[in-house]
Amino acid sequence: MSVFDDRGPVPKIIWPENLNEKAGLLIAMKTISLLMGDSVYQDSQGLGVGVNYFGILPFPDLKLNGLTYFFLIPEKKARGQAYASTITILINEEDRIFFYENMKYLRIIIDKAATQIQKEKEFQAQKKIMDEIRNELFEFTQELKDPLSTKRQLKIILSGLDKAGKSSFLLGIRRRYSEIIKSLPTKGVERTEENLFEEQNSQILIWDIGGQIKYRDRFLEESKMYLYNVDLVFFFIDIQDIERIGEALNFFRRITTKLVELDEYPPIIVCLTKFDPDLQ
Repeated sequence: MSVFDDRGPVPKIIWPENLNEKAGLLIAMKTISLLMGDSVYQDSQGLGVGVNYFGILPFPDLKLNGLTYFFLIPEKKARGQAYASTITILINEEDRIFFYENMKYLRIIIDKAATQIQKEKEFQAQKKIMDEIRNELFEFTQELKDPLSTKRQLKIILSGLDKAGKSSFLLGIRRRYSEIIKSLPTKGVERTEENLFEEQNSQILIWDIGGQIKYRDRFLEESKMYLYNVDLVFFFIDIQDIERIGEALNFFRRITTKLVELDEYPPIIVCLTKFDPDLQ
């Protein structure tokens, strides 16, 4: 994290902490000077939380690439009534494809951290936020298993009310590929990796969303996390559960609304489950 304060552009919070001092200063100067722009900060119009944008910047001398988020920290005593600030994630230049493949998720967590920092003036509070974003990034890359791989990952969401047949559907898929498992109600979000098409150089990441109301609410509240970069959505409706069809359709509408808000337009397959032609 870098800030343009009374001393000019300076690195404020760094990890690893033993990063070369000149490298930290170079990153601070380049990210702030290139992204702030004359009209954003120098006009002294009292701009604050409304100014923010991303950029991917090369640092050839360091053999690094950086994903940088520019934002303003409101401060009445500062020039322009705000400190120009940046958060930068650095990666080896040969691995820069990682930024493009995971841009939506990275933007979400960086934006969240920046919003929190705008409300905190104390250094220790800001450092705690940066520590949290670092840990979140580590957890994310560990979930990817091989975050710098060129192997295509397909993200599939299974959603619907509880007892709508999501887990049974997944069980059927697995049985077809000779995997014996137990079928239990999904609690929260069950994430699994299915290597069904290895010959096509692909992984399928399946997110089975728990259908109980408390899990549905959390899923919608944290939709940025669950729905980013989704490739396919299955929505299951138990057509024998007539009393809850309206509830299911309402949940479906809320999911599609969230997808539009996130600018995500994956194919959606609606599955009508538990159909029995002998039942009228």
